[in-house]
Amino acid sequence: MGEMPPNDLGSIFGGSAWEWLPEIGQYYLHLFSVKQPDLNWENPKVRQEIYEMINWWISNGVGGFRLDVIDLIGKEPDLKITSNGPNLHKYIRELSKETFQKAGDLLTVGETWGATPEIAKLYSNPDGSEFSMVFQFEHIRLTRLELRETCSLWYKWII
Repeated sequence: MGEMPPNDLGSIFGGSAWEWLPEIGQYYLHLFSVKQPDLNWENPKVRQEIYEMINWWISNGVGGFRLDVIDLIGKEPDLKITSNGPNLHKYIRELSKETFQKAGDLLTVGETWGATPEIAKLYSNPDGSEFSMVFQFEHIRLTRLELRETCSLWYKWII
């Protein structure tokens, strides 16, 4: 194996989030499975390829998109920032502008583990600059009392 990984960032599924590729002599990042390398959203060519793929689906009649763990695209792994990174909303607004906004009437949903009611407002701005809506899984880890308190918080934000 090569030199040490860039840092001690861990994978959601356990172990290091870095995997050594001897054929190219470097590590790649996988916040989930080793079989799911993370895309480098800092690279404009990567973002352009994603937009082309989404636009292809739109041109073929797809009526909406669900984007899993979208709150991780602004990550800065060198700084160990994985969720809600500083470029997150910049990337989402660019994605929306290059794809969803051109199409018109699409339903777009972002899965965001780290969304609070305040953060959810950014993702689902009525001006259409990001997504139609978001959802998250906070309820999975909560006790019954915590769930009641969390639902109350979200309910207050809705009304």
